[in-house]
Amino acid sequence: MLFRRMISIMTILSVSLCCCNVVFAEEISLNSKERVMSEQKEPLVVENLEIEGCEKSYDEESGLYVFTPVDDMGEDNITEDTSSERAATVLPDLSVAILSPGSGARISGPVTGDDTTNVKFRIYNNGGAMSGSNFVCTIMIDNQKLQSFYMNPMKANSSFTGSFDICLETYGEITLGIEADSLKEVTESNEKNNLGTAIYNIVYCTHDAEYCTLLYPGNNLAVQIKRNAVYGLLTEEFYSENLPSWNGITDDCRITSAKISDKELTNDIDILIYADAKAAGLGNRAASITQHNDEHDCTEIAINNNLMGDPNVEDEEEASNRTLIHELGHVFTLGHPNASCLYQSIMQQTYSGDDDKKSNEITLHDAYGVYNAYKNARNRSSANKKETKDTPKVRISISDYVPIHSIDDIENIAGYVIKAKVLEGKENTSFEEYSGGYTKINLEVTDVYKGDLNIGDIIPLMERYYIEDDGTELRRDGYSASEVGKEYLFFVGKYDDGLYDTVCTVLGRYSLEDTQALNGEVDTIETNIVEEYKPLYYQLKEEVINKYK
Repeated sequence: MLFRRMISIMTILSVSLCCCNVVFAEEISLNSKERVMSEQKEPLVVENLEIEGCEKSYDEESGLYVFTPVDDMGEDNITEDTSSERAATVLPDLSVAILSPGSGARISGPVTGDDTTNVKFRIYNNGGAMSGSNFVCTIMIDNQKLQSFYMNPMKANSSFTGSFDICLETYGEITLGIEADSLKEVTESNEKNNLGTAIYNIVYCTHDAEYCTLLYPGNNLAVQIKRNAVYGLLTEEFYSENLPSWNGITDDCRITSAKISDKELTNDIDILIYADAKAAGLGNRAASITQHNDEHDCTEIAINNNLMGDPNVEDEEEASNRTLIHELGHVFTLGHPNASCLYQSIMQQTYSGDDDKKSNEITLHDAYGVYNAYKNARNRSSANKKETKDTPKVRISISDYVPIHSIDDIENIAGYVIKAKVLEGKENTSFEEYSGGYTKINLEVTDVYKGDLNIGDIIPLMERYYIEDDGTELRRDGYSASEVGKEYLFFVGKYDDGLYDTVCTVLGRYSLEDTQALNGEVDTIETNIVEEYKPLYYQLKEEVINKYK
């Protein structure tokens, strides 16, 4: 009887689940591989090691260079000692000093492997003459051996100056050490002063994204992935491999859990990932949006499911990986590098024409940006309390565009190229399922250059800014309101529900009269555009003027 009753309960439960469409959260096992702060892709290499007053030879048996003083040169390195008896009876005393760069120096990280730092050092024997065989000296970074070499026995009170080049492919604080008699083969009067050290801070230019950062530090971050963001190439394995990509750069930046779930967002979620072409915007592969409100404290990543993750598109797997890691970089404080930045970066914009600067992996330049930001991290509870009542509250989200090099690329994405006048009336509209939204306005078409619209048509347009309940204005890429009564040239597309949207947000709208009113303030659409998109915007604007007069 009990057995039958259990079967009956299980049957009812199964039917109930099917009918009510109950969805359980599915935990993702994250790849545990983490970066180490000072990890290099290849061991640092010492090049052009030379010691003044010495001949350099190579000992094949040991694989080490041997430095032998040259008599006519070595004499210049000897401090005269009037007591030959003392020189013969006093024990040697070896020490090393790193002369340059001096300890505490800030050294720019290399742009390429050919960029090296020249290090000068001096080996001293402040005691009596040495006898016996050669002794070993070792060059180290953070106590890890880079290269050893032999020195011939040194005369009493003598010293030799050496130098080498090294490409410091790392970031953050490092300790360079050079140790004389590293194998402890020489009996000395003082065995504790053989190591000379210098501390360097390897730095790169930084590009902060104040407009799109998670309140940090965050060393135990949780991710929720909506089920609509798991499709095509965007599999569970895709998220397992890519979500921890920034882990280990600093202990304060680590994603430790992720789940696939359509359940309502809770306060224990730090990053929400979902797919919505309308939220991401036409021509945008993905976008990061910071949400800090009374209900939730999290960052959203919106994925354009019309452009990302399609297994039928060539090289799409690599592009999808790069896009997610790139968006997470925004979450972890990074902005797009500016035009003057020389470094390769995964944070380079997709549209950028300088392919030499693009990277599909996190570079040392990228890692330093996160390391530097979290090293100087603000307190999580007070980070967002700098605003005053007199300060307009504006928050900027950032998009990652498909490759854009000219106005032709914008035209190809756009279904319609029109000139239109902005009509009275606007509607602040939120997305039903996700936080954030847009402002709906109406346009009167005054000229048509592409598409099947007609002069005089009235169409609804999504303006990519939104006023939240607390008065905060969310601007996508710095997009702000078009002025009522003004005419603009628009490059737009159309969604299935009939709404029109500018292509690549700020790159899809141009006007010769940029003055506009927003919340009682006189501003211009060009002023509001985020700095990293302005160079491309001005390039495209010039092409628009030349083409459309």
